[in-house]
Amino acid sequence: MSVISDNIRDLRIIRGYSLRELAAKLNCAPNSLSNWEKGLVSPPVDTAMELCKIFNVSANELFGWEPCQELEEFREENKTLLEEIESLQKEKVHVEAKLREYMEKLSQRT
Repeated sequence: MSVISDNIRDLRIIRGYSLRELAAKLNCAPNSLSNWEKGLVSPPVDTAMELCKIFNVSANELFGWEPCQELEEFREENKTLLEEIESLQKEKVHVEAKLREYMEKLSQRT
């Protein structure tokens, strides 16, 4: 994950938005927001600026070019949970890859 993806996810959590709620506020698909949080792609510049407004942070804080005290405190207070989430996300990627592999093998048998 990238700094901006972690920051988007953590600020969304701090502000109490679900993926769907924030996506609706941004007028984008929840999948797009999810992909930004996973670090698969970055949000468009205009959307990043809208995120700054919604989260009440500077672009420098959102992109991680300057520290954001609120994020640092949140991460310190929730370090164990955030580490467990990261571990589960990695495990999920592994499980999904195995499922695709097994489905491919099954489809080749027919």
